[in-house]
Amino acid sequence: AVLLLIALVVVLVHLRTLYLRRQATQLQRQIDEHTRDLLAANQRLDELASTDGLTGVYNRRRFLELAGSVRAQSQGRSVCIALFDLDRFKQINDTHGHLAGDAVIRGAIEVIKQHCRQGDLVGRYGGEEFVLCLPDTGLPLAQDIAERICMMLAATRVSHDGRAIPVTVSIGVAALRAGESIEQWLSRADKALYEAKRAGRNRCAIAS
Repeated sequence: AVLLLIALVVVLVHLRTLYLRRQATQLQRQIDEHTRDLLAANQRLDELASTDGLTGVYNRRRFLELAGSVRAQSQGRSVCIALFDLDRFKQINDTHGHLAGDAVIRGAIEVIKQHCRQGDLVGRYGGEEFVLCLPDTGLPLAQDIAERICMMLAATRVSHDGRAIPVTVSIGVAALRAGESIEQWLSRADKALYEAKRAGRNRCAIAS
């Protein structure tokens, strides 16, 4: 009887152990699933916080963070920034409506992205302004890229609601100077952009 009692206790303990292991496995599986969901949600939130909702490229805050890192890590290598502004964008909105304006912005970004290489950064700087950071790129190549984008956009017609809308852009390009802050760098690109505007738009100007 004692042996039978001991055997029964051993069986019960073994069954209890199996049950607890099964419960622990199920609990771990649930934890893993919740962890994956949480990581995916956090990644999605990070994407939403980092990208422009209309175009899908970096928003201004995230672009400045990444361009600041490129600047800090340049260590004397050539880096350029190109600042874009769609010409007479208010007129597009007034004539064709804001949805057409959104279509023009998306179309312009697609053209810019076609000229991006691996490692280049493109962002929406605000409204109808975009910005492109070109790491390991000298001023002649940056100017060539900007001018090709300018020419391609001028040849583009954005289709919206059965209408073909012409698009042109003015561009200011600036090469990073030693010891220059990102604000100073962008300010020079902005001044070059307005030189392009004053010169008649639909062109690229190089910062002094």
